[in-house]
Amino acid sequence: MARIGAPYSESELAVLVSHVEAFRFPNDIPPGYLDSDKSSGLRGAGDYIIWRQLIEYIGEGPSKGSRDAIFVTLDAKDDWWTTVGKERRGHPDLLREFYDLTGRRLLIATASSFLEGYQKYVGNSVSRETLAEVEAATREELSEARLRLPDSGGVRAKFIEKYVVQAFLAAGYAVSETDRGGPVDFLVSDFPGTHVAVEVLAKQLISEGLIRRLHSVMVDSGIPILVAYDGSLTFSGQATAKRLGIKYCKVGDLVDRLGQAESLMAFLDGLD
Repeated sequence: MARIGAPYSESELAVLVSHVEAFRFPNDIPPGYLDSDKSSGLRGAGDYIIWRQLIEYIGEGPSKGSRDAIFVTLDAKDDWWTTVGKERRGHPDLLREFYDLTGRRLLIATASSFLEGYQKYVGNSVSRETLAEVEAATREELSEARLRLPDSGGVRAKFIEKYVVQAFLAAGYAVSETDRGGPVDFLVSDFPGTHVAVEVLAKQLISEGLIRRLHSVMVDSGIPILVAYDGSLTFSGQATAKRLGIKYCKVGDLVDRLGQAESLMAFLDGLD
């Protein structure tokens, strides 16, 4: 935004940071509340500062509310996004705030989805090298986002599951929820029709007994099961998983594994 608008003064930045720390962070108002643990107030408020610049440029800049906007970001955290069925969309609170303050519509897009839309609707081609570079940057952002996950029990488990969902969506696969309280967390699909049921386990010892219960689910449903785990897999659990055909992957390895596979089936075949 600095290329199309004047930077904020120190006093203006101080007002924005104070607003973020006193009001938006405590009330989990996007964007940026997931950065509240950063080392300084200015660093933590970075997303909101960009957000304010966008609002001011569209609502008060040269166009003065006459144009809609597309905001392209590599930020994968849930204070920018929501998942609706199989689709990843801009956070509804952001779209509502943007419209209330500018009178205009906003599309929030990842870099890869923006380039895909550009090719489809504008008709200009984008090189494979460019798309690969953008996808690699997206995977890197997902990996960095994982490093910022909270480390407190159920809160971490919630963020781990969302991180895994984001990883599959960023790799181009469809994700659909299952019944809450059911044996698996969600289903992943690709266009050729491959499906896998995913169970996400955070800070949990994965035992042979758990693997056997998941195998029963796999037999009943006929759908392969992947265990994405952030805890520890016992030796007997590993042996039983291999013998029964249960796939498993460390959460920290998931993004790279997905990026290296050409399809969902190839991803599964590459796992133990």
